[in-house]
Amino acid sequence: MKKLFTLLVCVVTASFCQAQMPELELQEFSTGYIAPLGIEHAGDDRLFILEKAGRVWIAFSDGSKSNSPFLNIVSKVKSSGSEQGLLGLAFHPDYASNGHFYVTYTNLSGNVVIARYSVSSMNQNMANSNSESIMLMIYHPWQNHNGGCTKFGPDGYLYVGVGDGGRAGDPLEAAQDKSVLLGKMLRLDVDNGLPYSIPASNPFVNTPGAAPEIWAYGLRNPWRFSFDRKSGDLWIGDVGQVKWEEVDYQKASSTGGENYGWDCYEGHHLYEPENCTQNEMITSPVAEYSHDGGDCSITGGFVYRGSQFPNLKGKYLYVDYCSGIFRAVYKQNGITITNVELLDGVDFQYSSFGEDKNGELYVATVNPGGGRIYRVVDKSMKLGTATANLVSLYPNPNNGQFSVEWSSMLDKDCDIEIMNMMGQQMMSETKSATIGLNTWSFNTNQLSPGSYFLVIHTTDGLVRQKFAIE
Repeated sequence: MKKLFTLLVCVVTASFCQAQMPELELQEFSTGYIAPLGIEHAGDDRLFILEKAGRVWIAFSDGSKSNSPFLNIVSKVKSSGSEQGLLGLAFHPDYASNGHFYVTYTNLSGNVVIARYSVSSMNQNMANSNSESIMLMIYHPWQNHNGGCTKFGPDGYLYVGVGDGGRAGDPLEAAQDKSVLLGKMLRLDVDNGLPYSIPASNPFVNTPGAAPEIWAYGLRNPWRFSFDRKSGDLWIGDVGQVKWEEVDYQKASSTGGENYGWDCYEGHHLYEPENCTQNEMITSPVAEYSHDGGDCSITGGFVYRGSQFPNLKGKYLYVDYCSGIFRAVYKQNGITITNVELLDGVDFQYSSFGEDKNGELYVATVNPGGGRIYRVVDKSMKLGTATANLVSLYPNPNNGQFSVEWSSMLDKDCDIEIMNMMGQQMMSETKSATIGLNTWSFNTNQLSPGSYFLVIHTTDGLVRQKFAIE
């Protein structure tokens, strides 16, 4: 029996929501990586880039790459298989105090390892490579479907997505077998016990024969999951077999135990129904898409909660690895809208999304000759409902001195920000405005040459204008 969410799910074209649809664009941010599989932050301006082979590099706020890896465990990582390697990284919520972070990788035997490391006490840009403490090792019989995404939830517990063990069709029937950790979402308390303890609220703690680490099951290859930083909801991109890719969803209020259906179902569609009992409750995906048109494998993303692009707010973004098509799931007027295509990517083989500390989004590509990190941007200048107002900035480019003409609808002061391309505030001012045309002058000689955004905050939204200082 299928348990459907109390949501109305519909598939629409982008034209349905044209008034609020972002115009997605990817801006190259950092380059020089070999098969990057992850993007994480540690609560500061740095981004940490995982390479499949077993290295973690730092991308600084200007996009430059560290001269040496933050972590190098190439000698421990088996990455020869197409889905093996260094697969996950999560910084402890108290990383600033304890310096602990956690990685998931396939070891030289091909098994999935979850391990803790510590940052060097002498250099914040270097890990202590001798600090490894193995938390858990999971036998993995084949090279594919390792999962490996690793995140701390809003509850402070460590979550790890593990694939079903590999090959095709789940030959071990592992995803529905609660006695094994394959095909599962795990939930661990890494702050108590050695090497960890089981949260008392895990759903199968008192179930005979079930592994107590399990938080949810019925997953094939959860290739990237994330927590909505505002709501705490969990979103999972689960890779399909041969026909259907799916997005799974769990409310923050969930007590766990969801069965996401594999391999009884692939998406909403029966696959091997005999592998689920008649009374098994299946939690259906909130979105699915077929392999028609060149799609083949979902890369799960994030719900956008940054501040720069209001039209992206609340939208869960994901991408297909083969086609490079970016899609979104979101609610509008109480209806869940799915599979809205936002961009046919400029590249392909997008392996992972990431957030910075401000909630702005990035995406990595492993495209041979690529190894790039892109910023995910709404290139539309229309932000919020204030877009009926007009803004003009001149000269553009300029030498640090320019004027802005602003047609205001209200007699009310406006807050003005100048932000760099990373979304960091470089200057801020409050300007008096009256109904009609307002002209303001700015002097930004203290800023380095480059590209910036002028952002006008009003009572009914934002207006943004890009400009360049030469």
